[in-house]
Amino acid sequence: MGLTCRRRSQLREGGRRTTTDHHQLCF
Repeated sequence: MGLTCRRRSQLREGGRRTTTDHHQLCF
């Protein structure tokens, strides 16, 4: 099982500073 967790800090639309920095995507 290969889980790749990367921080989604690339979500910058219109300068929306949401909690995306604390969001982690595991594939």
